[in-house]
Amino acid sequence: MGILNRINPFVQVMYDDKLNEKRRNLDAALTFVFLVLVIVYMVTSVETWLNPNVYASKCLTAGVGMADVTIKQLCYTPEKPVESALTAFTCRGSFGGEVWGIVSASTGGGAPAANGGNNHNNNNNNNNNNNNNNNGRRLAEQEKIYATSNALKFCARVITDENAVLEPFGLVSNAEGNKGILEYDKAKKYKLNGDDTNAEYYKITNYKEVPSTFTCCGWSKMSGSSRVLGYIAAVGGFAGFLKALLASIPPHHHAEKATNNSSTLGQKHRQVAPTDKDIDGGED
Repeated sequence: MGILNRINPFVQVMYDDKLNEKRRNLDAALTFVFLVLVIVYMVTSVETWLNPNVYASKCLTAGVGMADVTIKQLCYTPEKPVESALTAFTCRGSFGGEVWGIVSASTGGGAPAANGGNNHNNNNNNNNNNNNNNNGRRLAEQEKIYATSNALKFCARVITDENAVLEPFGLVSNAEGNKGILEYDKAKKYKLNGDDTNAEYYKITNYKEVPSTFTCCGWSKMSGSSRVLGYIAAVGGFAGFLKALLASIPPHHHAEKATNNSSTLGQKHRQVAPTDKDIDGGED
């Protein structure tokens, strides 16, 4: 601690009157420079940190058994505004053969016609068949995967499927040759939206050996509190660096004369051995 005290002018002036007198003008000038530079930094940083359109980098990670990541957390849109959502992002998963996305919600279109009453003519039968076909098309729409790899179509679904959760999917052909690393839900098959190959997918339900994560990183607007705290941290960091830089300017100690040092040290560090009388507290 002695070395640290020697190079720290703020400690020295507390007990070294000669150094305090010697640094009086210097410390006043350094304090003025310090305050001016900090104020200039504060003024020039206001637009950077307190601008309401400031963005910050952010990453969201999904995985089986982890917290859910919804499409509204990934895709910011004025129709369904979530201030912390990402405005642009890129994603990557642990496994190369998996596809992450959401399953489309129903597109609507009305309920199927009721099949009852005494009217059983051919027209009603035809209407029922048409309704069944329409329901089949809607069901097929429900089975489609909107993958994050096609960001435009994926984020367009946030308007109708804002609470849809990111999930992993794997090709049916890969599932047939699965060696036990992955577990699939083989009760239902899905198709990838926009894929003309008619490839089918299973939902991945578990990773037996190596856990998989899917991470999306991008930019999101900073909240008001985050901007204020970031501004304070930036100003504080700059002030701390500047203070340490200015504090390194000498002098840091007051050199005593050699003769005085030697005599003073001799007086300070002279040790006297206790006598037997002092130890026993009296005569033998």
